[in-house]
Amino acid sequence: MKKKRKRKFIRIEKRKTPRGKYFRLFVRGKMIFGKNEHPFKQYLKVPHYHVGEKIKIVRRPKQLRDVWIKRKGKYERFSKVVKEVFRGTISRIRGRGKKRRGNRQANKRD
Repeated sequence: MKKKRKRKFIRIEKRKTPRGKYFRLFVRGKMIFGKNEHPFKQYLKVPHYHVGEKIKIVRRPKQLRDVWIKRKGKYERFSKVVKEVFRGTISRIRGRGKKRRGNRQANKRD
């Protein structure tokens, strides 16, 4: 009978490629933290940090400085995502309110 290989609890991955440098910290097979430097959004070398699988923190250049979240396979600015969600909830609330007011007034007139 073949023995099962034990998976390491903590694994550190370091690489240097022509595109840039990589450093990743895995705990129980999931990436917890990473530091990368590679091309991103038309800039050649963008140093950034990964927190988990879907969050990226970019510090330089100024135009890209923000927290980026992965949505539908692409990274989007956190501030943009928050605005979209906030606008959506407000418009839904306002829309429902207007409809209710209109119906109540129509009922009162009859």
